[in-house]
Amino acid sequence: MGVLQQMLTERLAERAKRAQSASSRIGRDAPTEYPGDHVHGPIVDTRPVQTYERGDADDRPEHIIGPKPAGDDFEFVDSDAFDAGDFTPEWLIPGVLVKGQPGVIAGPSKGMKTSVAVDMAVSLAAGAPFLGQFPILKPVRVAVVSGESGMHTLQETGRRIALSKETTLRGIGGRLKWCFRLPTVTDIGVMTRFADKIASSGVEAAVIDPLYLCLGGRVDPRSMFEMGPALQAFSETLLRTGCTPILCHHANGRLQTGEPMELQHLAYSGLEQFARQFLLLNRRQAYTSDGTHELWIRAGGSIGHGGLWAVHIDEGLTGDTFGGRRWNVSVMTTDEVKADRAAEQEQTRREKVRLSMRQKETDLLNLIDREAEHGSQPPTKARIRAALGWSASATSDVVGLLIEAGYIEECEYKKTGGSGSAQKVTGYRRAQCRPGGPGGNPPALVHPVRGRVDRVDK
Repeated sequence: MGVLQQMLTERLAERAKRAQSASSRIGRDAPTEYPGDHVHGPIVDTRPVQTYERGDADDRPEHIIGPKPAGDDFEFVDSDAFDAGDFTPEWLIPGVLVKGQPGVIAGPSKGMKTSVAVDMAVSLAAGAPFLGQFPILKPVRVAVVSGESGMHTLQETGRRIALSKETTLRGIGGRLKWCFRLPTVTDIGVMTRFADKIASSGVEAAVIDPLYLCLGGRVDPRSMFEMGPALQAFSETLLRTGCTPILCHHANGRLQTGEPMELQHLAYSGLEQFARQFLLLNRRQAYTSDGTHELWIRAGGSIGHGGLWAVHIDEGLTGDTFGGRRWNVSVMTTDEVKADRAAEQEQTRREKVRLSMRQKETDLLNLIDREAEHGSQPPTKARIRAALGWSASATSDVVGLLIEAGYIEECEYKKTGGSGSAQKVTGYRRAQCRPGGPGGNPPALVHPVRGRVDRVDK
C-alpha cells in the first residue's frame, strides 16, 4: 500500500503541474468525459484538449507516459556486480508460463481464448496439468477477472474444467478467485485500488479478459506510443504486488484459419512489443458447430522458451437444461502432427490403390467371362494387355492376385501360329471352384510394396 500510495501521490502532483502548464500554453479548457472504471462510472477530465506529436514526449498527457523521474533514478551497476546477481526466473508452468513477466493469451474471435485461460487458471490453482499435458510445479493463488463472458458461462466452464482435473471449484476454494468487473488500466486511482485488492488477496497470477474493455477510451489503440506506456504502467503496477498479469486479447483480421498464430497477428499497436510471454491460439480448421475444436497453440517468451502444439478439445454442445458439456483435451507435438498427417496421406493413397486394383480385377474377370460366352479360348496375357490396355507388369500383378485368391486358374491349350504350326500357350479362365461359389467377386484389398501391389487380408 505504501509504494502504491506514494506512486499515486506523485502522479497526481505531476498531473496538476502538467495541467496548469498546458492550460497556460493553450489558453482553453475543454472538459472530456471518459468511461472510467466499471464500478465508479464516468470520469470528467478537465485537462486541456491538445494534439500531441509523436516525438513530443514531454507534452503528452501524464496518464499515458507516467510522471517524470525525480532526482537520481538512474543507477548504473558494474559488470562484476551484475554478474554476481541471481536473476533466474521461476516457472509457473514449465515451458509455457514464467512468473513475474506480463503475458498475453490471444486468438481470433470465438477461438477458445477464455476457455483456455480458465483451464490455465484452474490448473495453476489446483496444481493439475495445464490442458492435461503441461505439469504445474506447485499450486498458486490465481484470479480470473472477466468483463465479457458472464457469470454463468464462466461458472459452467470452470466446473467442467475442474471436473476434468478430478477436482471441483468448491475443492479449489480460495486459491482461485473470480471478479466480474474490469479495471480501467489508464486510470491511476482505479488501478491503485485494483492492485491493492490483488495484493491483499495474495494473488500470484491474474487473467484479465479482455484487454479492449480495460482501455477506457483514453488511449489510441493504433498508437504504439500511447499503448506501450499504458500497458507498461499497468503491468508494473501489478508486478509490484507479486502478481503475474495475463491479458486476453484478440487477433487481427490478417490471421487465417489453419495457420499457427504469430505475434504479428495481435490486434492493436504495442502488444507485440509488450508481450514478454505469450500463448497464441488459432483454429486448425473451421469450427463446424459440433462441440469439437481443432486448435494450434503457440507458446513463447523473452527467456527463450517456446513450442507449437496441435490441441483437440471436445466439449460437446449445451443441452436443454444448459448442461451436459464436458472438457476433454488432447495435445500433440508438431512431430506427432506430421506423423499423423503422413499416416492419413498413406491411408488415402492405399485406398486409392485398392479401388484402382479392384476395378482392374473386375475388368479382367469381365473379359474372361465375355471370351467364354463367345466360345473363345481363355485369354492369354498378351490378349489381356491388348484388350484392356495394360502394361505387362500390371497384367502380371492382377493375374497373380486373382490366381492367389482362387478366382481364376491357368489353362494350357494349343494355338495355331502364323506359320501354321501349333504352339502351346497359357490362358486364364474362371476357377472351377472359386471363393463364394460361381460368380464370386474378389476381395481386392491390396497395398503397395516396393512399387508393386500385394494382396492383404480384409
